[in-house]
Amino acid sequence: MKSKPGITIIALYFLFNGAFAAYQLVVATLHGGVAQSNLFYNMIPIVFLASGVGLFLKKGWGRNLTVLASGWYLLLGVLKVVAYWAQGNDISLLIKGGVDVFLALSIIGYMSRKAIKDRFEKSPISLMCIGTFLLLSGVTHMFAIQIIDTILRMMAFLAGAVVMLKAKQQLRAQGDSTTLG
Repeated sequence: MKSKPGITIIALYFLFNGAFAAYQLVVATLHGGVAQSNLFYNMIPIVFLASGVGLFLKKGWGRNLTVLASGWYLLLGVLKVVAYWAQGNDISLLIKGGVDVFLALSIIGYMSRKAIKDRFEKSPISLMCIGTFLLLSGVTHMFAIQIIDTILRMMAFLAGAVVMLKAKQQLRAQGDSTTLG
């Protein structure tokens, strides 16, 4: 099946951003700087590179990682816009947040189309891994603003549970429900 140009563009976007994020981490480490101590921040290059490769290979896990990463960027974009409205002094937050929201919604919207989803194999195991990641991120993330922290934790737990249920449905459909009891 011939690849859609949109999938190729998104795969290249993720590969480029993953390589750039990896480069930034390596340069910061080599120049005595301390890379961000947040495990999830340090995972960005791996997730982006894996997403790009998975999209090129038309793997379900690549699509799932792409949607996950785009969902987090959507959330970060919304937080930047909220920070701009709360502080009102740094227009770059509004611009960066707006761009993040636009790109994330565009990617999620495109990757969620039935014609695109059908090009990728179902991947319940990757959904289980993503669900676990979401649940763990709900436990480990700490934000300075308590209400945002609480909302993000609840969203991560809810998203993790939904993704795990979707994985269970896919496994049942494949006749592998014995692995989930």
